[in-house]
Amino acid sequence: MAVARKHHYLPQMYLTGFANDKDQCFVVDASTRKAFTSSTAKIAKEQDYNTIEIQGVPADALEKELGKLEGVIAPGIKRVRETASFGASGENREDIINLITLLAVRNPCARHDMGKLYTELLQAMVAMPFEDPARWDAVVE
Repeated sequence: MAVARKHHYLPQMYLTGFANDKDQCFVVDASTRKAFTSSTAKIAKEQDYNTIEIQGVPADALEKELGKLEGVIAPGIKRVRETASFGASGENREDIINLITLLAVRNPCARHDMGKLYTELLQAMVAMPFEDPARWDAVVE
C-alpha cells in the first residue's frame, strides 16, 4: 500500500469552501506576495508534514487518522456552509469546533512556535543545575 506523502495542513474539505466551480482557489503567497489560482489539491500542503517516526507505526498513520476525522466532520461543515446554521439542535457545532481546533494547531506557524517553546523549555531545564551552587551540589550528590 502506498504511503501518503503530500499532507495538507489546511484540510481540502475546508479549502473547497473557498473554491470556484473548477475546485480552484485564489491564492496569495505571503512570502513573495504573488497571486495566482490553484486547485485545492496543490495548496496549503507540505511533503511529509504529518509523518511520524515511531517504530512499528506506519509513517503516514497520523495523516490517515486526520483524514478520517476530516471525513467525519466534512458533512457538518458543508451543512453549516450551505445553511449558515448549526442546525435546529446545534448538531453541527461540534464539527465546527473540531475544525477550528485543527486549524489552530495543524499549521506551520503553530508547529514552529511549539518547537521553539519546547527548545526553550529544554534549555532552561538543562541550565538549572548550573545556575546555583547549592542546586548543583544537590544534583551531584
